[in-house]
Amino acid sequence: MFINFYDPDRKHPFYNMLSSLIFVNRDSFYHILYDAISEHPSYVILSDLNTESKLNIIDGMIKYFENKESYERCANLLIIKKNIKENAKD
Repeated sequence: MFINFYDPDRKHPFYNMLSSLIFVNRDSFYHILYDAISEHPSYVILSDLNTESKLNIIDGMIKYFENKESYERCANLLIIKKNIKENAKD
């Protein structure tokens, strides 16, 4: 079964589950978010979310992974951050 997770109204239960995950299990939230972003960086780089918000999210992830001493992930996120800045339209 295919589920379309693109729901502009954010009414799909997936969004409720994901948004609550940061409060229930912060580690899982950041690891899931990192996996999604690193596997499909173009979704983030080219998304219509404003550049400042994208950079704030990436910066928060970098801070989280620095505290966990996961420097390879930080390096990958810095590359994505650079690409976001290079493709900024706003």
